[in-house]
Amino acid sequence: MENYPETTSKDLPYIFQLLESEDKIVDSILSLEDDMNQIDKQKRKLNVDLFKQSHMVRDIVLSIVLGTVFALLFHFSFFIGFIIGLIIFIGYDYYKKNTIKDSIKDSDLQIQKIAAKKNSVQDKLNDLVQKNSQYTNMIPEKFRDADSVLMLFNYLYYGQADTMKEAYNLLDLEYKHQEEMGVLKENSQLLKENNQVAYQQLSKLQGLTEAQEAQLNSIQELSVTAHEANLNLKHSDNRLRGLEDRFVPEYKRRN
Repeated sequence: MENYPETTSKDLPYIFQLLESEDKIVDSILSLEDDMNQIDKQKRKLNVDLFKQSHMVRDIVLSIVLGTVFALLFHFSFFIGFIIGLIIFIGYDYYKKNTIKDSIKDSDLQIQKIAAKKNSVQDKLNDLVQKNSQYTNMIPEKFRDADSVLMLFNYLYYGQADTMKEAYNLLDLEYKHQEEMGVLKENSQLLKENNQVAYQQLSKLQGLTEAQEAQLNSIQELSVTAHEANLNLKHSDNRLRGLEDRFVPEYKRRN
């Protein structure tokens, strides 16, 4: 049996809240990085789809058709109809390209702002993780995540373990068994759903000091900031995708 640091079940709810908030921020940062990469790919795709394809032949053909319609139906000069067609179709292409250029430029500015915010969130998270360590280090490193703390609390809450040491040993055996069976750890959301009572108990914090409350509020506020940055970035991504749907025929889109 391994020797584990002294921890009591009373410490678990606060440690769980700190670790869960840290996990949410890390997930948001990873999602931000992934979304920024997706937007960058989408911008390059739009540039290829729109700005490297000439529509001059199409514009001339459509203008000839328009000039012919003017001449046959309205007894108008073919040449005037042709010129009007060129103005309309070339003007639309010019409008389309400039709309995309402006939108990409706006997206670049948005990404720069969000990248700066991501870096700021990462720096603040590093500081808070360091401050949190006075509490989270009470948990052995191999169990220092919100899901493991939930499992530990679950063992204690339902009487499968009477002490933290017993809970640690049970969880250690569980993880070794999962490894031997080649089973991945349960999805966090599924784990919470399967242990709702224990999760609700862990979410109830009582008897916190002012310093603990301030520390928890700081990391939870940072989690909200990271989530909001994520939503803003997704809005930029959706905007670029909407431009492709609006201006680029499906058969001309590049995978």
